[in-house]
Amino acid sequence: MDNKSVEELIIKKYQDGEKTMIRLFVEWCRNHQLDPHMVYHLAYPEQEKNSILIEILEEIDQQDPLKIPDHTLLEVLQYFGNDELAFVVVDLIEKKSRRS
Repeated sequence: MDNKSVEELIIKKYQDGEKTMIRLFVEWCRNHQLDPHMVYHLAYPEQEKNSILIEILEEIDQQDPLKIPDHTLLEVLQYFGNDELAFVVVDLIEKKSRRS
């Protein structure tokens, strides 16, 4: 395997992992009756709509939500260096626990 093929494979694996991260995020939002676009916008107010987020929302719209534990989502977000979104999720978890 040449360097270019290895590079392409690494990029593909990262993109697949990123999609999985976003899918978990969307499922977690569904578990908590939160709008994924709104939560994402809290973390990244300067960014346009995330095309992968839109794609995944369309894919899973009719599916039953998966139960995603808070700690699982946070671990995945941190693994991908998505600290801004992790901070927003932690804040939402804390607000929810104060209301309970």
